[in-house]
Amino acid sequence: MEVAEGFLVEGSGIGAASRARDEFQAVEYLSAIGDRKGAIAAAQGFMWESGSVVLGATGYGAGARAISGEMAAARLAATRDRVLANIADSQAARRSSKFRDYAVREGQVRATLEVRGPYSHLSDPPNVGFGEHFSHAQKMRIYEENIAPNGGVLRSDRDGSELVLPSRSERGVTPPPNEAQIDHIVPRVPLDPSVIPGSNSYRNAQVLSRTQNREKWNR
Repeated sequence: MEVAEGFLVEGSGIGAASRARDEFQAVEYLSAIGDRKGAIAAAQGFMWESGSVVLGATGYGAGARAISGEMAAARLAATRDRVLANIADSQAARRSSKFRDYAVREGQVRATLEVRGPYSHLSDPPNVGFGEHFSHAQKMRIYEENIAPNGGVLRSDRDGSELVLPSRSERGVTPPPNEAQIDHIVPRVPLDPSVIPGSNSYRNAQVLSRTQNREKWNR
C-alpha cells in the first residue's frame, strides 16, 4: 500500500506537474494571444493615427479645394460680369445704331415724301409705294397734264424741249432721243442701297427725254 500510495502520490505529483506545465503553456499561449491582440490593437491605433493624418490631409485638401472653388467662383463671377457688361454695351451700341438708322431712314422717308414735282397736285392711286413703277394709267395721266398747258405739245419738264410720245418697242429699233419717259425724281433704285427708294407717287414724277433720263439714271 505504501508503494501503491507512494506511486499514487508520485502519480499525483506527475499529474500536478503536468497540469502546472499545461497551465504554464496555457499562460504562454494566452500571453501570445495577448501579444497578438496588443499588436493588433497597436496596429489599429496606428491605423487610426494614420487615418487621422489621412483625414487631416483630406481636410486640408477639402479646404484647398474650397479655397480654389471660391477663387474659381470669383473668377467666374468676374467673367460673367464682364460678359454681361459686354453684352449690355453691345446691345446699347446696337440700339444706338438702330436709332441712328431709324433717324436716317425717317429723314429719308420725310425727304422723299416732301418731294414736290410738277404733278404733285394729282391724287395718288391706292397702289403707291416705295420702289414701285408708275402704272400705265399714271403715265397717261401725266402726259395729259403735261400737254394741256403746252398747246397740245409734250415737253420736257427739265428744259421745255419738245418730246414725242413713246411707241411700242420693237426689236432692233432704237427709240428717238427725244422720246418722252416718266422719271422718278427720287430714284426708284438708288445707287446707294441704304437710301430709301423713290415712290410712284405723282409728286415724285417728271417728264424727261430718253437722253435726259439716261443721263440722270439712278441719281
